[in-house]
Amino acid sequence: MGLSDWSPKYTVNHPVMDEHHHYLFKLIDQLSEAIMEKREKEVIGEVLDSLIDYTRMHFAAEEQLMLQISYSDIAPHKKAHDDIVAKVQGFQRRFHQGDSSVTAEISQYLMTDWLVKHILGMDELYAPYFKKAFPNATGQNAKK
Repeated sequence: MGLSDWSPKYTVNHPVMDEHHHYLFKLIDQLSEAIMEKREKEVIGEVLDSLIDYTRMHFAAEEQLMLQISYSDIAPHKKAHDDIVAKVQGFQRRFHQGDSSVTAEISQYLMTDWLVKHILGMDELYAPYFKKAFPNATGQNAKK
């Protein structure tokens, strides 16, 4: 059981987006476990690289779906995505430059600002639109 376990409250009513979010939770859990086990130096660079790559792919797919349904608040959502990527890239740069204080900041940022504020804040705003636009999709089938 990880610190950021998936639960149905995170659904956005689209199975692919929910699977993406679920995978992001797994990456964040890998990072959290490494920090707790004092293995962050071995793991953090790899997890950050994976997180950035996967996040870019996820955000592009999410934005494409928002365009597909003519979601009216796509501009601020895209800006939030760009800000998240920039922040994580900043953490990555600092880590590669040897800044050991970045580990705690990364964990805090990913767990609160990203998982809680972004998914439960911004993403939940488009969830009703996805439910209406994709009525045959079920958003709660993400792996537990």
